[in-house]
Amino acid sequence: MFTREKQEMKRVPMMPVRDMVIFPQQMTPFIVGREASVRALEEALAGDKKIFLSTQHDASVDDPKPEEIYAVGTLANIVQSVKLPDGNIKVRGWMIRRACRIRLPPTCNCRWMKSRICSKPLIPSSG
Repeated sequence: MFTREKQEMKRVPMMPVRDMVIFPQQMTPFIVGREASVRALEEALAGDKKIFLSTQHDASVDDPKPEEIYAVGTLANIVQSVKLPDGNIKVRGWMIRRACRIRLPPTCNCRWMKSRICSKPLIPSSG
C-alpha cells in the first residue's frame, strides 16, 4: 500500500542517463555528450544548478522517447562541470533525493528539457 506525502512540485531540466542508476545522498560523476543533454545541463547551470536525472531503459537508444525513460529518478545539484577535449562534459553532482517525473512537455527535440517533478515520490505506508 502506498500513500502520498505532501509533494513539492518543481519544474527542472531533465536528462536521461545511460548504463547507470543514480542513488540519492552521494556524489556521482557522469559524462554528458548528447546535444539535448548538453542543453539540459546548460539550462541547469544557468539557473539553480538543479537537474533531474533518470535512467533510460535501453542504453543503445540515442534519442529516447518519454516512455523509454524511467519516471523515478534523482534530483541532483551540479557541483562541477568540465569541458573535455573530445567535446563531452564531465559533471560531478550531489544527488539530493529521489524524485518522480510528473509530466514532460510535448516538444519534439528536447522532451526532457523541462520536466515537472515531485520531489517526494510515493512511499510505502507503515501498516
